[in-house]
Amino acid sequence: MREVRDTIVGLLREPDQAMCAECVAAAAEVGYPCVVKPRFSNAWNGTAFLPDHGPCYAGDARELEAAVQSRRQGDVWPLIQGFVEGRGKGVFALCERGRVVAWFAHERLRDVRPTGSGSSLRRAAPLDPRLRAPAERLLCEMRWHGPAMVEFRDDGSEEPCVIEVNGRFWGSLQLAIDAGVDFPRLWLAVLAGERPGAIPGYREDVVLRWLWGDVKRFLYIVAGRPAGYPGPYPTIAQGLRELLGAQPPGTRLEAWDPHDRWPALGEWVQGLRELVARAGKA
Repeated sequence: MREVRDTIVGLLREPDQAMCAECVAAAAEVGYPCVVKPRFSNAWNGTAFLPDHGPCYAGDARELEAAVQSRRQGDVWPLIQGFVEGRGKGVFALCERGRVVAWFAHERLRDVRPTGSGSSLRRAAPLDPRLRAPAERLLCEMRWHGPAMVEFRDDGSEEPCVIEVNGRFWGSLQLAIDAGVDFPRLWLAVLAGERPGAIPGYREDVVLRWLWGDVKRFLYIVAGRPAGYPGPYPTIAQGLRELLGAQPPGTRLEAWDPHDRWPALGEWVQGLRELVARAGKA
């Protein structure tokens, strides 16, 4: 390990050597394989947003340097996390200075990135006490004020492992609204100084599909398993079934509304532009 570390550090310019050495030390502490994650989903370099490449994986110290450099955002270095088995799960909350005003939970049926990410198909789910209790303690200790998503990895047997806290509205917000928890309206009420009363239970039979997310998922599947990723990965045949086959009963498209078609149209125009731009760089 010492020799590998010295080799990696020696390849970098002097100002970067300390940070790279810190990354190597962090990976050694959490163990391999490890996850190398950009620090920001939408990093701003002063003139434009940098592309979000998502997490990547390093199976050993020799793979770490390339992973770290590929997920570096200018002068901001990535996070190093240990790889945790299980499924990604999250609970969603609105807080008023540490007091949780409203809860919601969903089950991810498909992730956009098969290695783990936001979901392309999700269903409202009961609030698991194994997730709610640690999330509530964490938000209370932080005296969090506003919306938040507490994300876990959970294999169903060991204690859930906290991965991150996203202090903002989340990508699957529409599912919560459709299920009966209107987080934006509740947040406006809190900001206006009102104290929302007890929130009634939400529907657990609501299923939303982000169709463009499923298209992106299929493209990730076609690209193949990311280097160093140790978990299972879907086949192209499975990806085609997911994209074109039958969906769970009651599934509706997240962005499509026959009374307001522009959001769905705009999403597809933006997505096609993104595909053309990526093809031009290939």
